[in-house]
Amino acid sequence: MLSHEKFSGRPILFVDDDQRWLKLIERWFEDSSYECVFVNSGKQALAEIDKQSFDVVVSDISMPEVSGIDLMNMVKLKLPNAARIVMSGKMDLVGSIEAINKGRVLRYLVKPCDGKALKLAVYE
Repeated sequence: MLSHEKFSGRPILFVDDDQRWLKLIERWFEDSSYECVFVNSGKQALAEIDKQSFDVVVSDISMPEVSGIDLMNMVKLKLPNAARIVMSGKMDLVGSIEAINKGRVLRYLVKPCDGKALKLAVYE
């Protein structure tokens, strides 16, 4: 069983422009005791962050308008205590390093990952 005790009860934000992947993540987290918010763009994510605080933000890196790297950099400023996790469908060493350095990302996951791996990253 994965432990959820480290969270203070604030929601978890998931961001991905791939609707099918986002729906799959939503199914994986439907049994979560935490409110999960799912949005399909960095712009929508920033709007959600302006409305409420999040303990964890999980984002795809490759998105139009606001990339996951730019989003994580903004999350670092707006929610400095939030855990930041990025995902990418392609192994991009430069993008990985940039995400980790600029956005102080906690984890980098390569898609497709399974639900257990994502849950472990989020709840760890």
